[in-house]
Amino acid sequence: MTGDGKETGTDWATGARTAFAHALHAWRDGDLETAAALCRDLGRADPLNADAWTLLARVALAWRRPKEALELCGRALVADPAHPEALVALGAVLGAMAALDPALAAARRATHARPDGPEGWHQRAEVARLAGLGEESVSAARHVVALRPDSVTAWTGLGTTLAEQGDTLSAGHALARACRLAPRDTAARARLRALVRMRRTDEAITPATE
Repeated sequence: MTGDGKETGTDWATGARTAFAHALHAWRDGDLETAAALCRDLGRADPLNADAWTLLARVALAWRRPKEALELCGRALVADPAHPEALVALGAVLGAMAALDPALAAARRATHARPDGPEGWHQRAEVARLAGLGEESVSAARHVVALRPDSVTAWTGLGTTLAEQGDTLSAGHALARACRLAPRDTAARARLRALVRMRRTDEAITPATE
């Protein structure tokens, strides 16, 4: 505050960062109402707050309001056309609307804007997989594990993508890595067991068909 009681630009920026941190915390805790309210306030105070519009878009998508989420992503990208989180959110919204080509374009832009951001690569891998672009999906999934080698989700995603491409041996190694990282992860263990059963079935059928 200045001597006459007016808030300085630095004070306002600090307050905005604090408010967004609270909104992000509420989002991660599942308190969507609080996150939305804080982001709306931030957006009204500063229409160019790309972080606030992006998080609000994520909330709208969680509430199954894709059209609203799409409009909010647009506001974020008007404020910052290369905002990585906004591009990831846009990809998620378009993916939910089954618009795979523009969703993949958004994911690619996100990885170009922030090459060290695993979320963008993860989304790119998923959308490319759904679009039938196996090589791109595997490449993106490998980027995720390179950035987050201790992430069970990253290794499970790579294993799933490799399995769909028919590389069951590499898929098994990836899923086994996920199981070692989290022995109690039932989803990873179930996928690994299913993969082992599939390999055994293939090995049993192949000699009979040769």
